[in-house]
Amino acid sequence: MAQAPAAASAHTSTAAATATGTASATNAPAGGDPDPALVKEGYRVVRRQGTILYCQTQTVTGTKFASTVCMTAEQIQELKRETEQSKRLLIRSGPANCVGSQCSN
Repeated sequence: MAQAPAAASAHTSTAAATATGTASATNAPAGGDPDPALVKEGYRVVRRQGTILYCQTQTVTGTKFASTVCMTAEQIQELKRETEQSKRLLIRSGPANCVGSQCSN
């Protein structure tokens, strides 16, 4: 499935920042309990410097190299919002190759 360029770059920058451990985690609570919904989605809970992070191993398409990407719950929710917004934009824009009587425009 194709992603809108803005969403793809936002996901890439978030993933790159969190994979290297440089993402800001100041919005997350210092302590607290892990979100059971995120754990159920397959995230592993990691605590770093008093911050709860949710980690997944991801493999870049076309490579055999995997990397671990860790994000706060807020970063995951923002990524989900961006993904849903991109989906709605793609659905609203209609078919990419519209030919003949099937076109509504």
